[in-house]
Formats: sequence, structure tokens, C-alpha cells
Amino acid sequence: MNYSNQNSVIGQQSTNSEEQTFEQEVEEYNQYKCMIEKRKIQINFHQDQQIIYSQNGTILRVVQGNDAFEKPELFNNMDQIHNLSWQGQYGKKQKKTDKWIAFWNNELIENVGGYYYEGQKLGLWKDLFPNYWSKAQIFEIGEFYDDIKIGKWNYIYLDEKMGGGFYNKNGQKQGKWIELDKGFYIEKLVYYKGEYNRNGAKVGSWDIIYKMCKYLPYNQIIKWGNKYEHLEAMDHMIKKEMRKKSESGQNCLRDFNIVLKSLVMVNIIRMISGGGSYDQEGNQIKIGKWIELVEGFYCEKQVYYKGEYNMNGMKVGRWDIMFCKYRETKYQIMQILSSIKRNICIYLVLVDHMIQKEIRKSLDSGQNWLKSFIVKDQPIIKVNII
Repeated sequence: MNYSNQNSVIGQQSTNSEEQTFEQEVEEYNQYKCMIEKRKIQINFHQDQQIIYSQNGTILRVVQGNDAFEKPELFNNMDQIHNLSWQGQYGKKQKKTDKWIAFWNNELIENVGGYYYEGQKLGLWKDLFPNYWSKAQIFEIGEFYDDIKIGKWNYIYLDEKMGGGFYNKNGQKQGKWIELDKGFYIEKLVYYKGEYNRNGAKVGSWDIIYKMCKYLPYNQIIKWGNKYEHLEAMDHMIKKEMRKKSESGQNCLRDFNIVLKSLVMVNIIRMISGGGSYDQEGNQIKIGKWIELVEGFYCEKQVYYKGEYNMNGMKVGRWDIMFCKYRETKYQIMQILSSIKRNICIYLVLVDHMIQKEIRKSLDSGQNWLKSFIVKDQPIIKVNII
């Protein structure tokens, strides 16, 4: 299992075998709001080699491991806490040894895992992406030596390579890389393309690439192809999640598959013009013009900041907040609060971020339900920006 830098710090502080508790922020997908939210949880390193995950006094998961204190491998999101587990053997001095395999919701994840030798990952591994979850089934394939990534590593998503790059003998990224966003999933297909120097520092120009998935009739493919840089059609079963209202008036989420011969799923790659540059000295200082994605960027919240850094890596001058309406291609400066109407939903565009909340229109019963607030029926609402 991979773990984030934050988790590494926790692990270093926990090697004294004393019981300690830390608070950590993890992500959870809210099915009713169709968006990712952050949750604060508590992680307790217990003296009997247990790691206890809890939230507001409620125990979420207890993990027993012989190396829980020496080398903890922590979960990175709520989906992992509820569903991910690893199985293998311990050898001398209670170190992991031989082959370890992964399970999701008690089902084997095929061909995932690799070998340990005295607690160190060794040889070819098919590992999980740090933020792996049900909507981001991403894998990392490459070689370990003494628990250090070396050589060529690739990201695999939907059985296709999605980038990667090379690690030097010290486990530092080197040369040209294509990196997936740490929050990469089906509604946030964002990755970055750039270069690392020999010391593992980002240098030169880095691009931001955003790929959208859409469902279009066959007869619109050529039409849409004229508007986008790249259009790739994929014939396969279309999975949709739909909400349906039961007779009792309660909403329930039902997952089912719909096969429509008149539709195909297409991937549209949108190059967000710019990205930015790092200094050539390897200090990883941002310089010049930059475009930075807003926190929580995804297909229905396409917002970024556009501005400039000086040679010391400080923001200077004017910075614009840019947004793009869902299913459109042109980004524009966000200046007013307006409502964007579509067949299914009304999305609100706010001054400092896009689509904070959404309102869904009438269900089968003809009743409207709102998400945490009420909006008057006005097509455009102007606001004063101070």
C-alpha cells in the first residue's frame, strides 16, 4: 500500500512504540451531492500493534500489524478505510516477507501486489495509486529495490497507460514525467506534464491537461471533433448512476447499466492553456505566468487562477479567477453571480468558486428539492465586488 507524505511523517513520529493519536483529513465521496468532501478522522497507534481509525468517537477500522509502529502504511481516504486490506506473511523479526496481495471489499484485486524481503519491497510490483478508491482504480507498475522505486514506472487506468516516468537509484523522479493529479478520478481526469532535474526537482515548463468524458450520439462526433484538440470514441457499455424517487417519497441511489446503441462515450482532452514554469536552478520556485487549478476542481467545477509570479516565487500583480460552464469549452473571467440552467440541474457560479451547491429540478412527483439553500427564480443576480 502506498501512503502520502503526511502519513510518512506520522509514521516517523510513531516509532517509539508509545500510544499516540493524530488527527488527519481524508476525502469521502458524497453520493447524494455527487462530489468529494473532506472529513477529519483520528488515527490511534495502540501499544499492542494496532492502528485504530475513528471519527468523532466512532471506530471506523482496526488494523492489526506486526510492524504497525515501525513502518505503518496508512489509508488515504474513507473508501480505503472501509474496503482495502492486504494479506501476506511475516518472517524473522516480524518483518513482511514473500508475496503480499490486496483485497477490496473482501474480493481479490487481480495481479496487484508484489514481494517483500525483510520488510522491504523488492522486484516488480503492481501497486495501488495512493488515493485508490472505487471511482479511481489506478495502479502503479514498476520496480522496487530495498523499498525504493527505481527505473521506469507507469500509471495504469482502465487498462491503459496514463503516463509515468523514471526514478533514479535514489528513488528521485528524473527526466520527463506525466503525473496524475493526486485527486484523479472519473470526474477529475487531470494530469501534469513536465520535467525533473537530476536531483528530483521540477524545472522548466509544466502543463496542465484536463480530459473530459462525455456521452454523445454518433452523428455528433464529427461536429464536436471540430471544437476539441482530440476526440476518441469508445464503444462500450455506458454506466450511469440515476436517482429515483420511491413511492414513500424517499430518494435512493441505484446503480445500473444502460446499453444504448445510439450513444458512445468519448474522451475530450482539453489543454488548459499555460500551466507554468519553475526556475532552472532546481529550487522548485514558480516563476512567470501561471495557471493554477482551484482546490476541488472537477468536471462541474472548472475553475482556475491565472496570474504571475516574480523571480522569488511571490505572486504579483493581477490574478484572475477563470471558469468554464459545464459542457462548454471557453473559459471566462468570473465577475457576476449567475445561474446556469440545464435540463437536469441549476448550477450557481459564485465569485470565488464555481458551483458551490447544486439544485436539482423536479422528480417524477413534480416536487423540487434543494440542497441546503433556496435560490429565488432569477436568471441573473449581480453582486458588488469590493
